[in-house]
Amino acid sequence: MFGWAVWEWPGVYIEAEHHAIYESLEGMWIDNTPSSLKNITHRLFVRDDTATYDFDNEGIRRDNQRHALARDPLIQAFFDSANEYNKAMDRLPGFGEIQVSGPAARHIQMLQMENARLTVQLAMKYTPRNARCFCGSGRKFKQCHGNSGPRA
Repeated sequence: MFGWAVWEWPGVYIEAEHHAIYESLEGMWIDNTPSSLKNITHRLFVRDDTATYDFDNEGIRRDNQRHALARDPLIQAFFDSANEYNKAMDRLPGFGEIQVSGPAARHIQMLQMENARLTVQLAMKYTPRNARCFCGSGRKFKQCHGNSGPRA
């Protein structure tokens, strides 16, 4: 069954990723690609019968759907960066593990670095002071990255 895995960064944005689940012989719904993050044990799945996989265009990815929860140009810049990355990946031939070199590789690397930079800026701006730090240190944000001066 195809649809969307949906998650929220509270107060920042909601994102939906094209996703698939299947029903086991025992009638249990199985997630084909469970999260690699230990703290994510459940995901919202929204069935969408129009969100099928395009077998005729292998390697073309259905871009995530994003909706900002705050009027912030930084969030829009992050969305634009993610959209550009998806377009760059769609220009690559095939799917799975492929070799990329030259200008295409440098462009994709630049987009990944820009996305990472924007993600850190968003985390610095929107992580609550008493929340666990986004870096994974286990410390509170205010005692870790939030201790580096005033936030934007």
